[in-house]
Amino acid sequence: MDPNITLPNYLSPMPTNDPRYSGLNYSAYQYAYGPNPGDGNLKSFQIVLFEEPHDAYRVFGHPASECGYWWILAPESNCYDTEPPVSSEAYMFEYFAVCSEWNSATEIRRCTIPKGSGFVVGIGQTATCADNKTLIPDQDILQLNGDVCSEANTTTTGACEVCKAEKDDLKLSACVKTCDDSNTTTSDVS
Repeated sequence: MDPNITLPNYLSPMPTNDPRYSGLNYSAYQYAYGPNPGDGNLKSFQIVLFEEPHDAYRVFGHPASECGYWWILAPESNCYDTEPPVSSEAYMFEYFAVCSEWNSATEIRRCTIPKGSGFVVGIGQTATCADNKTLIPDQDILQLNGDVCSEANTTTTGACEVCKAEKDDLKLSACVKTCDDSNTTTSDVS
């Protein structure tokens, strides 16, 4: 666990006396933590609480399933600027170190995580793919590990939707919230 990860305002460290903490901590070390370069997963993490509802996104496609455990968090504004464009290739290889044999990136699922939810978030580790290419994820973007689909479906504010991934610019996919759509002026490039 890394208490030095900078968390956005909508997240806070989960207190260790929270009844969910031990299960999330176990899950983090068992499934999410990849301390060695090339392992993939997270090289550092924190167990957090959502202080307000916030969106998470999962790009998926064969063999990755719609409700897997690897997600990204929307920018702090909870919407994306439309510029610069982000292709599915850039998303997978440059931002999140997702090997092509793990995911064909044909669809996107967006879920709103309810306030009070607990998850593991962290910084991605490098991943070595089947072709021996090493991918390096963006070290400024938090990834999320956990069962977002189940958590989002526990309340009416935790809605999810699925859309086709626009390969040339994922931000143009129908289920991706852009700042233009949500009347938000806060800017974020990721």
